[in-house]
Amino acid sequence: MTPAQEHRAKYLALALQLGFDDLIQLVPATPESIRAALGAGDEHLNTIPLVSWDQAALLGAPGPIACPTCGRMGPNPIYANDWPQSRLGVSARLLPWSRVPSLSLAERVCVLKEVARQIAERSTTANPPEETT
Repeated sequence: MTPAQEHRAKYLALALQLGFDDLIQLVPATPESIRAALGAGDEHLNTIPLVSWDQAALLGAPGPIACPTCGRMGPNPIYANDWPQSRLGVSARLLPWSRVPSLSLAERVCVLKEVARQIAERSTTANPPEETT
């Protein structure tokens, strides 16, 4: 198995564990735009802005939150790097992420991108994919 195949298998297994149908709702792009990106050779779906994937992976976490240092609401450029981690912790208690709460933001994005690939590869999303070994 190639490294790319191992990567896809790992994140497909996580998607199935998290709940494929729940994750479909979080994918931040339409099946058509996913197919177009893949068809144009964008195998990593990087033409869909990373901020869209990050926001989808944090979905369910409250939107502006208090700065962990000063308590101010809203963006504070000095402490902005702490805020995604706070939102990550909050969203880890919500479905579907609570099924595997230890995932990093990057791992969540990889799961969502694999779900997006699965959507693009299937004509219907009614049935979750089966894990391949």
